[in-house]
Amino acid sequence: MNKKIFLLVLLLSAVFCFADQANLDETDFQPTSVTKKQVGWRRTTFFVHGGLFDIGAGLKLRFSRENGVYLTTDIRYQYNIVIEPSSYIRIPALFYLGGNHFHFVTGGTIINVVGLIESFQFSPIGNYGAEVANGINVDFGRHFGIDLLIFTPTIWPSKTSHSLLLDFRYVF
Repeated sequence: MNKKIFLLVLLLSAVFCFADQANLDETDFQPTSVTKKQVGWRRTTFFVHGGLFDIGAGLKLRFSRENGVYLTTDIRYQYNIVIEPSSYIRIPALFYLGGNHFHFVTGGTIINVVGLIESFQFSPIGNYGAEVANGINVDFGRHFGIDLLIFTPTIWPSKTSHSLLLDFRYVF
């Protein structure tokens, strides 16, 4: 057990170091008169993400001055093999609330297309495909992040099951 914890801490340390080195701007090599505050964070960015059971791409809209509060909306394809084999194409709207690195995630599914590849069923909000999303996020600098999300159906019986997702995100 101690080896696993040690390897996890070592992996996270390597990711933090890589993220810090990958995010160096020209201003990092300038005298201290030029600061990150003057350079600023872009208000909107695009991202791609992938995880154990899903892939996707989307838009990130930042509300705070740095990276504290932002909204993401994306299209993601998921193939669930754990509970019952089924496919989802969902478009969620997720709010990230917190500091520059650690966030609480909340939101919901705007549109859900549910079913096996042969028999997709369209499910807008208010129908059996509506879901609530909650989770946590860690952003490593400006470009890399990890999301741990759970999507839970809001209406029973539902064609969707609970979805637990672990995603790695790259913002460009």
